[in-house]
Amino acid sequence: MDYDKIYTQYMYSYPHKRAYHFTEKLELSSFKDRFIGKEMSLYIHVPFCKSKCGYCNLFSITNVRSDEYREYIKAVKRHSKQMRSLINFENTNFNSFTLGGGTPMILSPKDLSSLFELARDDFNMDLQKAYSIIEGSPRQISVEKLNLLSDFSLKRLSIGVQSFIDSELLTIQRAEKSADVYKALEIIKTYDFDTNIDLIYGIPKQNEESLIFSIEEALKYNPREIFLYPLYKQVNARLYDKFDIDVQEQYKLYQIGRDYLISKGYEQLSMRSFSKNSKINANCGFEDVLSLGCGGRSYFENLHFCEKYVSEKKSCESEYEKYLKKDDFTSDISYYILDDDEMKRRYVIKNLLYVSGLSISDYYRHFSSDVKSDFSQIANLLKEGYAKRHDDIISLTPLGMSLSDMIGPMFMSQTIQKRMNNYD
Repeated sequence: MDYDKIYTQYMYSYPHKRAYHFTEKLELSSFKDRFIGKEMSLYIHVPFCKSKCGYCNLFSITNVRSDEYREYIKAVKRHSKQMRSLINFENTNFNSFTLGGGTPMILSPKDLSSLFELARDDFNMDLQKAYSIIEGSPRQISVEKLNLLSDFSLKRLSIGVQSFIDSELLTIQRAEKSADVYKALEIIKTYDFDTNIDLIYGIPKQNEESLIFSIEEALKYNPREIFLYPLYKQVNARLYDKFDIDVQEQYKLYQIGRDYLISKGYEQLSMRSFSKNSKINANCGFEDVLSLGCGGRSYFENLHFCEKYVSEKKSCESEYEKYLKKDDFTSDISYYILDDDEMKRRYVIKNLLYVSGLSISDYYRHFSSDVKSDFSQIANLLKEGYAKRHDDIISLTPLGMSLSDMIGPMFMSQTIQKRMNNYD
């Protein structure tokens, strides 16, 4: 096995923002009535963090005073108002709502409340029924905030733990200590949220014993889902040139962690996701999402758009300052219009890398072509034992699932690869 290719790229979406074009003005008039009577998701990006973790290359801002958060929320509200003036959302069913970041729970209860009220009032969202999600960090968890989230019928709380061992947290430059983690989880367990805990494997000096220890500690809090993330060396992340990662050892740790979670009754939904009693979503790739805030990405059918993709500290700060001053949120936008070929690739990537697999008949229903003819890679995956076919479904084998970050990039187009490689 070529271990250097195992962690090629995390395909959490396709195409990546680095492949996007740039426009001074994005035209949305053709979408004005396209979402009437349809289901849609709302995402609000909250970019603030107390400090940036060593492995992170996402859009986030540090060293912002808490009293300045309200200026950002005012900008988000202007963003919402403009989108509602351009697109008819009156009869759109917004059935999910995510506050992501960054660290959304860094906000005060009053500021968190204003964002839930925006979802409810601006988009007629029934918060009792909608599946709402928030991301949090241990030091931002408090009884006051969780009481508020419970009042707004929050369904899912995702908490970044990464490790229960202080030396490992120090290595990946996490501000939190294990004491902060335990304190937060003791509070969270008294609420009826679906909780997911994020852990990282491949940390230098981490071994089987320390990884299993962190998993066992997480399991004591009975999370609905555990995510096992490989430590990546990301460009513009502070850890980028600090050490080398032994990929062979990292992959071994993944297998150990995966097998242990499965032995404890968790079902593997994707390479990273292990869940108890979760509803399995099938037929992914056509979800429509309206994103508000600096750093979020909207999906309007085959149009994907967002603020300019940046991850370096000063660039994030610059884009953030521009966003605060905006009145026209369709100006200076990055976007990509997926043609039929790119939509096919997105559909295959989103479904094949998930436990439900790729339905041959559903693919034909959407695209009027045979997926095996469109993508010779599938025959190779079946031949190599990375995938299997059962009736109408092509799905990854356990080996294939473990190699998702190698398999997903196989389906990228040359156009997308070239644009990503040339991104400045």
